[in-house]
Amino acid sequence: MIIFIELPINSAARETRVADLTESYHKFGDRFHAVAISDISTEQFPDAFKGVDAVVHAAASIPEKQSSEVVLSSAIDGTLNVIRQAEKAGIKKLVVTSSIVSVINPAGTFTDQDWYPTTKEEALKATGFDAYRAAKTLAEKELWAFGEAHPHLDITTLNPPYLYGPLAETFTVPTGNYSALSTALYIYRFLTPDGEFMSSAGHADVRDIAHAHVLALTSPPTSAVGRKRILIASPHHFHPKATIELIAESRPELKARLTKKTPPEYAYDRIPVDFKRIEEVLGMSKDDFHTVEETMIETVNSLLALEQQWVAEGHEIRIPSQ
Repeated sequence: MIIFIELPINSAARETRVADLTESYHKFGDRFHAVAISDISTEQFPDAFKGVDAVVHAAASIPEKQSSEVVLSSAIDGTLNVIRQAEKAGIKKLVVTSSIVSVINPAGTFTDQDWYPTTKEEALKATGFDAYRAAKTLAEKELWAFGEAHPHLDITTLNPPYLYGPLAETFTVPTGNYSALSTALYIYRFLTPDGEFMSSAGHADVRDIAHAHVLALTSPPTSAVGRKRILIASPHHFHPKATIELIAESRPELKARLTKKTPPEYAYDRIPVDFKRIEEVLGMSKDDFHTVEETMIETVNSLLALEQQWVAEGHEIRIPSQ
């Protein structure tokens, strides 16, 4: 396994970050390699693809203060740069993490034919989350266009919603870096009295989506099952109010710090994805997914363990409320 880490070309943290990752995955020995690159959108790294049988191009982070130009370049040019180099190296099996945001549309349907309506011109004018979902949409469209021009490639995209679940044992979070928690921060906000709620109930357990990526590597070829654009989400209903009650019951010592905000009413409490299609391509059934109770409690437990570590390091916990 090779993992690419994008770091600034003059970053003093480059060697340290690579060393940290190598140490985190030391149990894999010489089967794991970390490669630092300065710009995933333009840099060439052909040697990294030698001996590689398949590529998993994982998700971009949700931007905070990046410009729309940077968000677009990272998503579109970054994806195409990796895929082009992989194809040039003779790699045919490609798995790419897209997002359910590239599917959301005014009709409110969730099929593999649906797209978020946007153009590059509109994306360049967008900011924050709007820029992110436009970039994810345009990047995925470019990917499929590349696939149509190179039919020998076997491409799978996975389009999940918000991901929750415990932090991986090998995942290190810099002290006090709340944004590094990604979407787990939405659950962490349940643990502060003025914490706001996520914008949608659509969710999946990150462990289930990781498993889906692995299964996609050995999925049937496109010639057998058609274009593999897989919308994937938890089959279980999610209600913030029920989750808060679950936390209070499971961890009564947290009752005083739980959010006092009124939970919103969502348009849906789970995303109606096609589980027959998921099972056809990936071999995953509804029973293979974590329950929402498992996901939420194990997320909270993981965040509290990290919190204790930060406190021990002298950090004063101030969970961002929104």
